[in-house]
Amino acid sequence: MMKTKLNFVLKGWLYCCLPVLTALSMAFSAQAQVDPCVMPSIGQVNYSIQPIATNATCSSEIAYGDLGTFSPIGACAGVTDYQVQVQRGGVWQPAFNTASGTHTAALISSADIGKTYAVRVSQIIPDPNNAGAFVLGNSSWGYVTIQDKVAPLITCPLDATISCSQSTAPSATVGQLVASPNGAVPPAAGNYTDCSPATVNYTDYTFTAPCNAPFRVFPDVTTQGLPASIGTGRVLPAAVAGISKIIVRAWTAKDIYGNQSAPCYQVIYVTNPDVTAVVCPTAVCSILAIQAMATTLLTFHRLQSLLKAAMALLTRFWQVLL
Repeated sequence: MMKTKLNFVLKGWLYCCLPVLTALSMAFSAQAQVDPCVMPSIGQVNYSIQPIATNATCSSEIAYGDLGTFSPIGACAGVTDYQVQVQRGGVWQPAFNTASGTHTAALISSADIGKTYAVRVSQIIPDPNNAGAFVLGNSSWGYVTIQDKVAPLITCPLDATISCSQSTAPSATVGQLVASPNGAVPPAAGNYTDCSPATVNYTDYTFTAPCNAPFRVFPDVTTQGLPASIGTGRVLPAAVAGISKIIVRAWTAKDIYGNQSAPCYQVIYVTNPDVTAVVCPTAVCSILAIQAMATTLLTFHRLQSLLKAAMALLTRFWQVLL
């Protein structure tokens, strides 16, 4: 009797409550499915200004894809685009163009680096009250911090050829690496371009000709840990007395946010002096004149008369030491 009664109660409970439980389960399942048209929260995000290799003005657009994962255009009914706006001085910028149906670029420049703004992304949908016009629909907002993660772009000064008596300092004759006056990309020779203030540094690697003989080929720079590509395409300049020293100058630029450029390489060729161009002081017998006399066939009497005429003269012999 007890068993029959228990079965009756269980069957009654199932017939009564199972539909309710099923409905509740379906309701919870429906709530767990995310509506693709609902705008996800942005929260706090970081945005790095875009590489200056494609933008000399250091100005770039924050796109909706930079702020989160939003439904593809057209996935939600009526959504044709997304408008990104940054709040400056209590005003959402840029203003939305109701006639275009496409977003207006939200531009960030180097002046924004290090700042945090409120930012929002809105759906662009047709205006139900104005045919051919558009309005902003659902939106999501958060905060964006503008950063600089881009290293400076540099172009080395041109290779230089100097005499061993000249200074190899950048401020002398071999050229310096300075900020580009117009932000050109790529920078002109001897210039660097960056979205933030930067400083430049250089390291010299010196190669001296063996046995004081002039270089005949470009040295193997890998012996000092430099890339072999430095010598590719470089030809030793013509020099009367030859190249006695080669300096490979590695330039880098580093901005205030710690972004450092890859090195570029300038080559400085140091030549021996051209002794054939040495001119002895006037009013004395020059080396060339003495050499000419030595190669001239003179009779003993002619040489004797010349010596008598020069008895009262002092002859100074000049010598160039390398």
